[in-house]
Amino acid sequence: MLQTNKIHYELDCDKINADFDVFKITRTTNSYMGTAKIIDGALEDYHSIAVNYQQGNSFLILIKKGSISEYQFRKNVQYFCASQNIESEFKITQVNINDLASNGKKDDELQVMQLLLNSLSNAKNEKKHYQNLTGMLLYQHESWVRKNDMHFLRIQIDGESMLQTNVVTFSKLSALKKYHVNVDKKARYILDEGTNRLRRKLSDDVSEDEQTYIEKPISKKHKNTVDFIDFQDQSSFYRTKMGITLRFLEDVEKYLSSYVKLRVEKIPSYKNVQVSHQLQLSEDDYKQWIQGQQIQLIDAVGNSQSGNLADYIQGFFLTAYGTSLNLGSENQESNGLTIKIIHNRDYYENSGIPDPHQIENSDQQVIQHVTIEDFKLKNEEFDTKKGKDARLTKIIQELWIKQDIKQNHLTIVEWSSFSFENDLYFAYREFLNRRPVYYEMQIQQTGAFSIKKLESIDSAAYQIETKLNSFDKHSFDYNIEGLVYTKNDSGEIQNSAIIRKSSQYTIPALTAIKTILRSPIAGSKLNKTHLLELLDSFYADVTETEFDEVTAKKILSGTNDAKSKITDSHDEVITLNDYRVFCGQSLFATRFRWYIFDEEEIVVNHHIRNESFRGNLLQSLTDIRYYNEGDAICYFVGVKGKGMQSKIPRAATIRKIYPDLLDGRDTEILKLLPLLSATFVRNGQYTVLPFPFKYLREFINTNGNNSEGFGESIG
Repeated sequence: MLQTNKIHYELDCDKINADFDVFKITRTTNSYMGTAKIIDGALEDYHSIAVNYQQGNSFLILIKKGSISEYQFRKNVQYFCASQNIESEFKITQVNINDLASNGKKDDELQVMQLLLNSLSNAKNEKKHYQNLTGMLLYQHESWVRKNDMHFLRIQIDGESMLQTNVVTFSKLSALKKYHVNVDKKARYILDEGTNRLRRKLSDDVSEDEQTYIEKPISKKHKNTVDFIDFQDQSSFYRTKMGITLRFLEDVEKYLSSYVKLRVEKIPSYKNVQVSHQLQLSEDDYKQWIQGQQIQLIDAVGNSQSGNLADYIQGFFLTAYGTSLNLGSENQESNGLTIKIIHNRDYYENSGIPDPHQIENSDQQVIQHVTIEDFKLKNEEFDTKKGKDARLTKIIQELWIKQDIKQNHLTIVEWSSFSFENDLYFAYREFLNRRPVYYEMQIQQTGAFSIKKLESIDSAAYQIETKLNSFDKHSFDYNIEGLVYTKNDSGEIQNSAIIRKSSQYTIPALTAIKTILRSPIAGSKLNKTHLLELLDSFYADVTETEFDEVTAKKILSGTNDAKSKITDSHDEVITLNDYRVFCGQSLFATRFRWYIFDEEEIVVNHHIRNESFRGNLLQSLTDIRYYNEGDAICYFVGVKGKGMQSKIPRAATIRKIYPDLLDGRDTEILKLLPLLSATFVRNGQYTVLPFPFKYLREFINTNGNNSEGFGESIG
């Protein structure tokens, strides 16, 4: 069963009304000046427990019942505004939660819930790790406080009832000034001496730049990130988004269960996407392709660092693929493939030298840039035993794709093997100055293809725009990532499917992972009699499941073997890890370990990264899976299950395919999903969109019309 970040909730409005007063402050002037300061001031001066601000011109304040009258509350706000020279005018009203939460407006109901959730910042003893700044609920791990900044994870239920976790950074003013960051109109915060928590700096506060914080990262290079999950150990787990999410859900249950109940959505049924083996390129595939190419290497920088990098690349190709690269000069053109060593974009921007990224190449050239600032050599050598460097493999993948585009033919895969009945079209829309521009790729059954930018007067552009606008009423849905379709003999689009990125993502079985991480494996012990009873109940449960005869016999044999060994033991307390029958990889052992974990929360010789763990707890983070929801086919792309690391940096976002015809789900539409298993787009991992969209993006980058510049670099 899968879980997602979609939250189902129940509010007890009567209980909230009985225990709390809620005030609504609404700005009645057009000026925004002072609004945020009032929101933060509410936590300091108004006896409030929590503040919630989403958007617009009003916010809610939660106060313990009877702690202050409406009259006194209004006077306090007026006094605060006067003391801080806030000239904006505000209307203050007391709100009945029942009226607000039951008025039929989901946004108001969600505001009430978020207001309650924000009160968690006052429910804990470790107050410095929980903040409610500017209406946000901020969680923090102690390791996120650093010399020049501190960062938090904002917990928010968005308008679609999705639990979102976003990193918020507060940097010291002294560090921001050092990096020449413009902070003129940014709010100032200081660490309160009494609570050791950040609060808004008021007009009468005196603090040096070293004690003043601003909500802004120091620079792009100093941008803080939080990994999605790390199950290496318990400490690592609680430094991740999923560790904080579990902490949050447990806090809600502990402190707010009288007022609100939360549960994550469960997807009971899903299917696995069949991986296309021809899309899993091997080193032998790369070697065979490279040996048929003429590749030149150009050092366009010409210093010692770039010289070392050139030697490194040359050595890699010679050792890994038995191919020596031709050394070329910067002004030398080639009809073959070129790897060019250059600086990164920042260097050219700061020096005023023309940026090679933005210089169009001739139609005959296929160039892949490598930037010396971003390509860090590790002791100036690669793993000669394995002959691998993922960064250089990425260079090869990019060159291969660019050459396919030059030749207008897919050679990286055998397209005909996918058995599409017609030519398939992939369309991509980007916005330039809020104006849509369309690109279309047509792939024939032979693998020959064409890519073109569609002019606004083109009938194909009009058809694509019509299709997207029928789905996207506002014409600016940036989450629409592509359109796939066929055409009839008249050139009209048919059998189309829109691919849209949602704000929903999958989450693993957090409580079970927590239990495993904290369980002392070496101490997995059970009373002998109880263990024998568990073996009997295990086999009884297993036999109720439909197994083939061979599988059933294997499980029965393993169960009887285990019972025999335990019965013969002279120990009344059994240490399960001492018995090979429980620790091996037999069908009985793997199933019984999970059975005993479910029944007793005991971990037996369980390697958290092995296949059994992935299969039972990480279905939501691994491989490619899909399910039906209403008129959409939902899918997500996780990490490749085999060989996965303990750390997963990003969530597996759920994307939705909206087909024209619902009866087409099980035919042509589902044939798109194996195209996600290509490992040459994200270098060893699956790709989140069918791989032809990579060709479209590369065409756009290479041929201009991209506000971010042309071409890609490897660093």
